[in-house]
Amino acid sequence: TAVQRTELSVDAYDAWIKKKERLQAEKRRSEKENRMKHVLRARILTALSDRESRHNEWHKRKAAEDRMRKKEVKLASERLKKQIADQEELNQRARDENFKKWLSDAQRRERAKLKKQQEQRAAAKEAIKQIQKEKIKHAKISKRE
Repeated sequence: TAVQRTELSVDAYDAWIKKKERLQAEKRRSEKENRMKHVLRARILTALSDRESRHNEWHKRKAAEDRMRKKEVKLASERLKKQIADQEELNQRARDENFKKWLSDAQRRERAKLKKQQEQRAAAKEAIKQIQKEKIKHAKISKRE
């Protein structure tokens, strides 16, 4: 009766204490799991962030390399264009010099030909004069006879 009620209340109190302890242990376990979840989530986010930053760095490095390669190609192209232009200029000079040489040779040959013709004309005139002198001489000789 009163003792039984007291025993029941002690049993109920013990049960209530055990339940409360169990709930507190569950709460601690849940809090610990949540902390672990937060730590894991932070680690995953950090890893993803690190991966993304490394990926971004790779892209930046690749873009910088591409820019450098483009500059190198542009410089090489400009050097090649300059070499081609210089070679064309040298070729043009050589053609000009060859043309001048050919022209001066042609002019020299033409002058030599003209000189030869003049000499031939002069020789022909001289020959004609000689022939006329001979004719006159023969004519004088035949008049005397």
